[in-house]
Amino acid sequence: MMEDMYKPDLEDTRKALVHELSRLKYILCADDMQLWDTLKGAMARVGSCDQVWNVSLDICNLESLKIKYLVGPIKEQFHNFSDKDANNPDRSEALLAFEIAILNTLKYLHENVDAPDHEDQFGFKRAWRQCHPVPQMSAWATFIGYAEANFLYSLQARGTDRSDSTIERDALVVHLFLGDALAALHSNSGTCRTMKELLATPPPGHWLDAFHVVNPVNWDDLAVQTAITGQDAPEAVRFDGGAVKVGKYVVKKCRTYPLSEVLAMEFVRRNTTIPVPRVHAVRSDKNGSTTIVMDFIEGQVLEDLLRKETVDQEQQKKLAEQLYAFVQQLRSLGTRDAVGAWPIGPLGNLFFTPPPSVPLDNLDKLYSYFVEKYEYGQGRRRPPLPQFKFHTQERYPFVLSHGDLNTRNIIVQESQGFPGQLEIAGIVDWETFGWYPEFWEGMMATFAVFSAKSWRDLIKAELGSSTQACQKFLWIIMLLSQIENGIS
Repeated sequence: MMEDMYKPDLEDTRKALVHELSRLKYILCADDMQLWDTLKGAMARVGSCDQVWNVSLDICNLESLKIKYLVGPIKEQFHNFSDKDANNPDRSEALLAFEIAILNTLKYLHENVDAPDHEDQFGFKRAWRQCHPVPQMSAWATFIGYAEANFLYSLQARGTDRSDSTIERDALVVHLFLGDALAALHSNSGTCRTMKELLATPPPGHWLDAFHVVNPVNWDDLAVQTAITGQDAPEAVRFDGGAVKVGKYVVKKCRTYPLSEVLAMEFVRRNTTIPVPRVHAVRSDKNGSTTIVMDFIEGQVLEDLLRKETVDQEQQKKLAEQLYAFVQQLRSLGTRDAVGAWPIGPLGNLFFTPPPSVPLDNLDKLYSYFVEKYEYGQGRRRPPLPQFKFHTQERYPFVLSHGDLNTRNIIVQESQGFPGQLEIAGIVDWETFGWYPEFWEGMMATFAVFSAKSWRDLIKAELGSSTQACQKFLWIIMLLSQIENGIS
């Protein structure tokens, strides 16, 4: 009887919310703050925050839309804490103000909603507490990327007339601090190293070198101007993923993990002979978007050539050997005791969305991370996954890796001085760069929509991707990929 009494209210709420959302012409492209303003408008009209939250989270079939609903209120709180210090020209005070705003935002998400003095005007924190940890972490990671881009924007705007390295140092300190903040959402301690502690610890020189491109003083102004202004020209070429080729340059926009790919390419370019695109500039704006201007690598995508069967077995073998040599260069740069991003912090990329909320320092924890994603998603309507246990003899060192060396990310061209012979001219898409189990590189090199058997066999021989642990991880990652792409 009580249930029947509430049905009209819920239906009215649903209709009101759908009406409000219909005012956004392209809801998936809408800014998360626009969505948040729309939800608040619906709450004012309906008169029930909780009902609007329940209906809004219920009607979004796409996970990306649910994340947008959650990110808007987090951004609003962050700006409530930070706007009064947004234009502070003093470097140390700007860093401190940013630190306080992030920590206060984190505290806001951790607050006890049942406390007597608790304020929750729009019911967001009650809705937040009812969400599964997976969308919570996805929303927090999205916000962290926004906050980093927002800080970089203010840093670059203040520092265009400075030729010292304080911009690089401040950007590095904020990057490390936000890595701690990302992990703190679901950690037991919920603490981060302070800006003062991070500034007092001299960073490794190769970390600081990788941040060279965030300083406007080091930008190639002609390349930036040519690339940025040429994006809308008729001759510009658009690639999958939003990158645009403008002459000899590529312009790429990043949001969630704004610096991951840039730092990887700069570090690899400076410390190995692996051919990577040269970055000319990294420019952030106050809306949380970061634009990368880099060189375009001439050549052909290896996947396209393998599809056409124009690469014979002998040439494939030479390319696989060259790829193995590049992998060995990365591995020679050291090991870590857990899976993670470079230079430090949780991984966040297409395979690790959301970033892990706990350190993944053994294979059992790494496998459990993927199981949690499966159980949260459509896997809840599928049979439970077997809980594998990885014994001590199956423990692997975590080595520096590209993370996604499939044939779509390998550019080849004819060798200079050897007509008809191919060589690797470039490795692209470095946003997955980080520390992984030793078998990961070979496993992901064969994980693709199209992967020629001859190439898979060579990769298995060169990189070793046929271990029992590798097969277990490949199986669950393939299963998750099918679910995420709507393949039953």
